[in-house]
Amino acid sequence: MKYLLLTLFCSLHIYTHAGGNGWLIDIATTTRISAQHYSEMVCDNMGYVYIASYVKDTLKNVDDIYIVKVSPEGEKIWEKGIGNHGRAISISIDSKQRLWVTGYFANRLTLDEQYIKCKEVAGFIATIDTSGICTQLSAMPDGTDMHNIHINNNDDILITGTYANSLKLGKQKIETNRQTSGFVAIYNNDGDAVFLGDIQAYVTDVTSDTNGSFYLTGSFAELFLFQGSELYTQSYLDKDGFLLKLSNEGELLWLNQTGKVGEVSEFYTSHDMGCDLAIDDEQRIILPVIEDSTYEDKALIVNIYDNDDGDLLKSKKLCNILGASGGVSIEVVKGKYYLSLLAKDRCWFDGKFQMYVDDYEVIVAELDKNLNITNVISGESDESYMIRESTSYKNTIYFSGHYKSKAHIDQYRLTGNGKYALFLYKLNIAK
Repeated sequence: MKYLLLTLFCSLHIYTHAGGNGWLIDIATTTRISAQHYSEMVCDNMGYVYIASYVKDTLKNVDDIYIVKVSPEGEKIWEKGIGNHGRAISISIDSKQRLWVTGYFANRLTLDEQYIKCKEVAGFIATIDTSGICTQLSAMPDGTDMHNIHINNNDDILITGTYANSLKLGKQKIETNRQTSGFVAIYNNDGDAVFLGDIQAYVTDVTSDTNGSFYLTGSFAELFLFQGSELYTQSYLDKDGFLLKLSNEGELLWLNQTGKVGEVSEFYTSHDMGCDLAIDDEQRIILPVIEDSTYEDKALIVNIYDNDDGDLLKSKKLCNILGASGGVSIEVVKGKYYLSLLAKDRCWFDGKFQMYVDDYEVIVAELDKNLNITNVISGESDESYMIRESTSYKNTIYFSGHYKSKAHIDQYRLTGNGKYALFLYKLNIAK
């Protein structure tokens, strides 16, 4: 790691070893990443981790669907989807430990004994049982693109994506006069579509609380529109973030906007996005937000909201990032928050920690409930190395992402062959 300067204040320190029995492994050769979702993960109740992603068919130069199960020891148990053109985008797990995977496919899709087809490109939803067999495979209408799937503790299923012209799910139907439009749909645990609504925004993440209510975040340009509620940016060049709460039947309970109010001019832009969602043991909503404006460094802000009424309880600019930002994910483990990000050149953490680097730096920061940084884990990287998603099981956090020539975090290192690869990093939190 090539630090030019490293300044530490107060009790802040660097983990050299963040807990025993961790690892960093190479999962598969993949392709250059262009989607918000790349390697979404879930853990089952035994600590196995499942990744929904895609790999490169080098002969045909197209993406293939890729779903993989990895043991707590880092062993690949099974893989699915290779040979089917498309991408697995999002994954969730129900109370029976069945996996639900969504994404899109081209022309045909075969998983085990299940088979579906479409004219060109369509979304899909796959169900995989505890033995790793696909038991159900459904095709969405042609022209549908899937972005998220999330199952609450009542086994209600929420999906998001985009559609063209019209979309019908069960008895629910919506239409749009735009070329494409976003949608949000909810199925109850009997499999009936109980809600289908048009949303003018891009949804980056979905989570749910112990009561089964859903929370959605993401970004929008100029105008946000959902169930008759509207949000506006400060100018037509702006993008702002949003956070909303839905009941398990689709009722909009509250809506919030995140964004930097700047000088409204022809040359001013402020691109803000809600990146990831987590809920802590007090049922508070934890939302990291990237602010990227024309005249200032990128900033990573962490907001904490009350889940009942959406009131902003705390907001803190965690760090300024010069040169790059991305790969933001957040997990809650043992009452603390673990936040990943990518930085370049230098990074200020809460005015207490300053890092100058020759290259890009992958960072995992540990925060207490007041958003004070208590520990930092970092690793030198290149522009192709980025954490994209995270999930947790008891005292373990898994981080997934991609790299090309090198991946380094804590004491672990991978060396690539110049091709993009999917990695998985296991971090054990000391008891």
